[in-house]
Amino acid sequence: MCVDETGRHQGSVVAVLADGREAPPVQALGGSTAWWDSDGTVSERAVAVKGACGCDWRADTTHPVVWGDVTAAEGEEARTGPFADWEYHVATIEGLIPRDVEEMI
Repeated sequence: MCVDETGRHQGSVVAVLADGREAPPVQALGGSTAWWDSDGTVSERAVAVKGACGCDWRADTTHPVVWGDVTAAEGEEARTGPFADWEYHVATIEGLIPRDVEEMI
């Protein structure tokens, strides 16, 4: 999970099922919402992931799951994928100027 500098936006990655729905919490794993728990062993298998935010925003774009490589599926280090979508959402909502700089203006 990522949190923007304002603390108002908490980014995460959610699992997307073959029919386009977000995967429900995995009850067999204590209600886990981690996308990688939707691997088909005790739940429906995710085919994609998408960016999400604590403010209820969801990305329109989905990205294929790369099973066995969390970093590739999430795209956090490459600044692509669900986390890049979330960062774009935050920049669109909060603006491109860092909050501390904005407060000085």
